[in-house]
Amino acid sequence: MAKIKKKRVGFVIDMTPLVDITFLLLTFFMFTAKFKTQAESEQKFIRRRCPKKILQ
Repeated sequence: MAKIKKKRVGFVIDMTPLVDITFLLLTFFMFTAKFKTQAESEQKFIRRRCPKKILQ
């Protein structure tokens, strides 16, 4: 007995509201983000001595 396949009904999603919300969220996070100043972003690295001399 052969089964009859039903046609799938397609649907269309309007992308305009999705793009609007994406840009609203992007601008919100851009304006509310706190950026580090130059003094805060500088890192001090500790230079350690090598315990053994490297033979060349």
